[in-house]
Amino acid sequence: MSERENPIPFLLAAAVATVPVVAILWLIFSPQPYSEDATRAPKWLKDLCRVENEPCRHWTEIVIHHSAGEQGDLKLIDHYHRDKRGWQSAGYHFIIGNGTLSGDGQIEVCPRWLDQQDGSHCTGHNQTAIGICLIGNFETINETPSPSQLLNLAQLTAYLSVLYDIRPEHIYLHREVEGALTLCPGKNFPTRKFFALEEAIADDYRPR
Repeated sequence: MSERENPIPFLLAAAVATVPVVAILWLIFSPQPYSEDATRAPKWLKDLCRVENEPCRHWTEIVIHHSAGEQGDLKLIDHYHRDKRGWQSAGYHFIIGNGTLSGDGQIEVCPRWLDQQDGSHCTGHNQTAIGICLIGNFETINETPSPSQLLNLAQLTAYLSVLYDIRPEHIYLHREVEGALTLCPGKNFPTRKFFALEEAIADDYRPR
């Protein structure tokens, strides 16, 4: 068979020639995180989540937890995780207070977020998931997140989801993660109300 009659070299050359075009199209049309300035989130929330250097990683998931205790704050959880579990710091990226040891709805930024480190809150997802913990026990105690906690959780989750282009199906309650052997964040967590609120806020935060 002559070279002209053999189609393989021609097909290989054509495939190689299309690679740059495919790469360019992928960059143009694939989902990209929004810049911090492009989002319509309030300044206080942008400032809260800002890190000194541009994040070196692209987070793809968010996992919601409860602390399973009636009171707490970042200091208490950090102390427990260091002393009892031998971790370098609190395993979450953000903690939202319930008015006991920190303000009701107060968002505390953990060292792992500031340093853009892996979490230690959800096995198999610590390298990809932002961990947010609400102070409170929403399982064994007849308790739900306070209105301030729920609102600030929804705002924080919405902003992070827009900033990192995290799809709604990749925002999980801890118990929803495949393989998770937990009830966290508890049967009293208002799942539908939270996700409806988060989606509405996220839509408002997206650039127009």
